[in-house]
Amino acid sequence: MSGAGGNGFDRRRFLAVGGGLAAMAVAGCGSDTGRSDSGAGGSADGKPALAQWYHQYGEAGTQQAVQRYAKEYPDATVTVQWSPGDYDKKVASALLTDGGPDVFECANGPSIDVVKGGQVVDLTDLLGDAKSDFTPSLISRMTYQDKLYAIPQVTDMQLLVYRKSLLSAAGVQPPTTVDELIAAAKKLTTDTVKGLFVGNDGGVGILGGPAL
Repeated sequence: MSGAGGNGFDRRRFLAVGGGLAAMAVAGCGSDTGRSDSGAGGSADGKPALAQWYHQYGEAGTQQAVQRYAKEYPDATVTVQWSPGDYDKKVASALLTDGGPDVFECANGPSIDVVKGGQVVDLTDLLGDAKSDFTPSLISRMTYQDKLYAIPQVTDMQLLVYRKSLLSAAGVQPPTTVDELIAAAKKLTTDTVKGLFVGNDGGVGILGGPAL
C-alpha cells in the first residue's frame, strides 16, 4: 500500500484524500507486505483500485452497507471481498503475497510481528483530528512506538450482570474493581452456585472488554 505506480497513484494518499473517514469506518489496516513498490493497484479502466476484505458478517444489511459506501467513490474502483470460514488465516497468508488486501479487518489490531514485518503501514496522519472521536484506550491498543497501525471499527460492549438477590443474601456489594470482583466471586461461590460465570466460549479472557 506504500507504493505509487506509473499512473502516479499512491494508495495511502488515496485513503487520506479520497477515502478519508470512510476508510476509518471499515477500520482496517493498510497492508504493505514487502512487495515491490513499482506497481500500485489499478483497474482496467485506469482508475485506482482498492481491495477491502471483511469476515462474513451474519447480520442482514452489512454487505449492502459496504457496497453502498464503495459506490460513493466513482473515481476509484473499490472491490469488497467477504470471507467466510477462517478469515484470520486467509488474511495472514494473503499479506505475504501480491494478492493481499489494501484494507482489511483485524480483531484487536495487528500484532507486533505484523507491524515489524512491514505488513501494515502507519495511519497516524490519516486519522488526524478524528482521533478525538475514539476512546483513548482503544487508540492506545492500536498504537506501537507512537504510530497508529489500525483504526477501531467496532467496539463490542461487554458487561457484567449480577443478581441483586444473591449479592444481598451474601452481604456483598457490587464490585467496582478487579480485586473486589475476585473477592465477591469467592464469597458468592457455593456447592451449587458459581460466584462468577464468564461464558462457555470466551472464558476469563472476555473480561478484557469491560476493562477497556
